[in-house]
Amino acid sequence: MAPRDVRFPVEQLQLFDAHQGLLGTLRQAAKQAENVALIVENKPILMYFADIERVLLAVAPSRLEQICQDANIVIQVKKIGDHPEWKQHAKAQMDSCLWQFAIWTSQGRLPNDLNVNQPISLHSWPNITRLAYIPDAMRLSAFLTKSPVSLPMTYKMIRVELTDLLNFISACHVTNLIRMTSATSAGVTASATVGLGSQGQQQTVHTTANHSASQQVSENENQVTQAAPVASPARPKQQPSSMLQRLLKKLTGK
Repeated sequence: MAPRDVRFPVEQLQLFDAHQGLLGTLRQAAKQAENVALIVENKPILMYFADIERVLLAVAPSRLEQICQDANIVIQVKKIGDHPEWKQHAKAQMDSCLWQFAIWTSQGRLPNDLNVNQPISLHSWPNITRLAYIPDAMRLSAFLTKSPVSLPMTYKMIRVELTDLLNFISACHVTNLIRMTSATSAGVTASATVGLGSQGQQQTVHTTANHSASQQVSENENQVTQAAPVASPARPKQQPSSMLQRLLKKLTGK
């Protein structure tokens, strides 16, 4: 079998806006101090209770995945007050929701506010056992908590699938785990052009080629071990229909 090509496939790289759609709306809701419901087509899909930092999912995960993949979806945000009868059912953590929504939204693309050549690291390990499964997430976490490394160098040294790498970076980005380092200090030497999705828009990105960074990366790679498989989290249970009916009437005024 021919050895795997470790050249970063910059020509395949696509970008997405992590501030739009359901993912972007939930990120905004997470910054608010008020309880809110997110409504699609006059039906609540989730509620966020800011005081306990928990989310109540009002539709099936398959529906949420579908909404995440629709960049043009219209989402209403409505304040809902306290409502302890709903709050008691809110079990999902905000970071867990953002992590999962990022995977569903990214689909192997990079957030357009990240530069592919910019060295990045992680502030801390993500709580992988409590988050949606991404292949090689443990190896990537170990690698990126050591020192800042560009995505092309990470791809070369860890040898993960591009989709898994970009899903992981997207999830870490929206959960505020990414620390970015000045590209200038890492020795930028070359540039390439990357397409933005299917619209054919172009964005200039760079490839890092710094000897000292490569040496540090090699040392990091020696310390990385293969992660054991992590089970996917259980899907949240759907709430009783009577509660959802009351919620729908309350939010829509019907």
